[in-house]
Amino acid sequence: MTSLLRRLTPSTATDRERELADRLFTAQRELGELKRERDALQGLLEGNVPGPASWLMSKVARQRKALDRLHSRVVSQRFVLRLANELGHPPSSREFREALDALPAEPADRIDAYFKSLAETQ
Repeated sequence: MTSLLRRLTPSTATDRERELADRLFTAQRELGELKRERDALQGLLEGNVPGPASWLMSKVARQRKALDRLHSRVVSQRFVLRLANELGHPPSSREFREALDALPAEPADRIDAYFKSLAETQ
């Protein structure tokens, strides 16, 4: 892979070659992760608990962070879409900031609470 990436400088590589190199890099990274997981599980089966268990716990923590980031993106997108629906047009920067400032401080169902308060004032 490294020889392929060395040959693919930004000026010489086509979009397709860069895409293939990215896919190859991603596949190799995922393969490395799967090998580490396999080794950790094998270690657990052999009775070596501390090392593999801590690695698996760190993997769970990484996955939790990734899911939290994804959830945050989904919530943000949902907020923008609902705001656009309420306004009848895509929100301007000012309208978006005003809507964000109007959100309640408590995180639980902040978006739902905002839109309920909008409906009550209309």
